[in-house]
Amino acid sequence: MERNPYAPPVSPVADPTEIRGERPKEVTLAVKLLWTSLLLGVAGMFLQPLNATATAQWIGVIIGAGAVFGIWAWIVAKIAKGRNWARILFLVLVILGLVVTALVLPTAMTIYRARPLNGLVSLVNAVIEVITMYLLLTAPARAWFKQPPQ
Repeated sequence: MERNPYAPPVSPVADPTEIRGERPKEVTLAVKLLWTSLLLGVAGMFLQPLNATATAQWIGVIIGAGAVFGIWAWIVAKIAKGRNWARILFLVLVILGLVVTALVLPTAMTIYRARPLNGLVSLVNAVIEVITMYLLLTAPARAWFKQPPQ
């Protein structure tokens, strides 16, 4: 069959395959901790004091939390794939979150005194995120994230 002179040019197009070195154990542990933190955040969402009769409030919380947790899960997945920008974004978000937490801590303490489980979940989540931040800043993790795909 002859080539049609009026047909557009054809080029084979494919995404390049990414082959990185083996993921360091620090990054693997960090990713596991991030998924744990996400699950704790989902559980903590249901511990927040809400007006049980306000349907609109529940719908807003579910939609907002779904968006936040969806973005967080996407960032964790990108970290697991070795995306350096996701690691940096995570570090920036954790630092901002710790600053905001420090600023609102006096107000939050009233809730935590009334609901100690909320405080425990928040504390465990903060500790997990700080440990994860440390793991992602170790030398093997930095080298793996900086490594160009082959």
